[in-house]
Amino acid sequence: MKEVLFIFFVLATLSASAQTVNDKTETEKSKLSLGGYAQVDFNGQIGTKSFAPAKLDVHKMVMLLGYKFNDKTQFVTEIEYEHVKEVFVEQAYLRHRINDYLNFKAG
Repeated sequence: MKEVLFIFFVLATLSASAQTVNDKTETEKSKLSLGGYAQVDFNGQIGTKSFAPAKLDVHKMVMLLGYKFNDKTQFVTEIEYEHVKEVFVEQAYLRHRINDYLNFKAG
């Protein structure tokens, strides 16, 4: 059980990313961007023979989704789940790059 939790937390940490999609880190062929992070608490005794109930609480799980339509137009959204009961759209916008110094965002 310890190994499963450790692997889960390592994978969750590795998938953490910034809350915006960066054009310079994407490959030319990739149009879809995925990312996210989470805060999960596990309260319980591992490795004992007592049968006390353990508690697993997912405080926050954030998913970042982005889609690049072309070199100038991109959609970005961030969806947050709190305690696996509430869902929030933290941000959702469409960005159009007019030139290197001017962007238009709507959302």
